[in-house]
Amino acid sequence: NALGEGAEFTCGEAALKGMIEKIVAPFGIKHLVTPNGARRNTEDSTKELFPHRRFHWTCGSCNTKKRKMDDTEVGCCGFKIRFLLQDKKDNGKEPYLLVKEFKFPPTSHHLLVSTQVRQAAESNVITHEKQLSPTKVKLLHSFGKNRVRAELAKNVLIDQHGINLSRNLLNGVMQRGRNE
Repeated sequence: NALGEGAEFTCGEAALKGMIEKIVAPFGIKHLVTPNGARRNTEDSTKELFPHRRFHWTCGSCNTKKRKMDDTEVGCCGFKIRFLLQDKKDNGKEPYLLVKEFKFPPTSHHLLVSTQVRQAAESNVITHEKQLSPTKVKLLHSFGKNRVRAELAKNVLIDQHGINLSRNLLNGVMQRGRNE
């Protein structure tokens, strides 16, 4: 996990914030905020690149009420990423930010999808003839001419071609094939 616990970042706090905002933007998190309690970096050699020694970012797009909700409650914000600056020279590495905690719970309203969108995505049912290729239409016409049962035709299309047609479309196209 690129943002998970134990991840290390040497790029500096401002650059890292921009990168993380781009990653989480599709979820509705447009900007990150640093709440009270961040520890300032007093080390002169690293202060410019890493202004904070210990800090965390939360979602700045949500109101305070959603941010303070318990992570187990559905509809909470829940996004939090906590860092600790590692600037000791004894390990031979350059200073870096270490991710100590990363939380983005599945109950977050940023990850929830409405039931209508979920049903449409799961079903993937083709409802219009324009969505079918000409060969699929010809196949359905031949099923209709040969009086193949609609259930069998539907199962063949799912098994052989991986497409799921609505009942109305299936019956309509097969009926036209019967009438030809």
